[in-house]
Amino acid sequence: PLKYVFGLDIVVKGKENLRTKKPFILVSNHQTSFDFIILAEIIPSRCVPIAKKEILYMGTFGLACWLSGVVFIDRKKSQESITTLAEVADSLQKENFSILIFPEGTRNHGGPILPFKRGAFQLAVKAQVPIIPVVISSCRNFYNLKEKRFTTGE
Repeated sequence: PLKYVFGLDIVVKGKENLRTKKPFILVSNHQTSFDFIILAEIIPSRCVPIAKKEILYMGTFGLACWLSGVVFIDRKKSQESITTLAEVADSLQKENFSILIFPEGTRNHGGPILPFKRGAFQLAVKAQVPIIPVVISSCRNFYNLKEKRFTTGE
């Protein structure tokens, strides 16, 4: 995993809440692109992220997301997004997978939590699956944004 490349020591509290064979919605705050390094510590093997469609056009990263089964949402087309989420909800129980979604709908660079979008919660209600909240502490301790380099986090 990338945590070794960057020399990160990731502390996870409450990991036992993810030890279930039933599907769930994993909701997390989203501060930086590095959140996925941290989330890789806890995401179960059958967990599909939901992401904005624009990521699909981010070169190699977008291609990797598409190939790995990320569900893309076009935030500019709300009816299309609702339809996509309804299809995902129908599949959750049948195919026994979980979803990772960022309910703020965008990255929030360390400020107060942004208002949540409804999609994650509507998805959980429609699919009748629990929501498991995840909080990622600030990455400022281990990534110097100004110098664009990693530190030890101390």
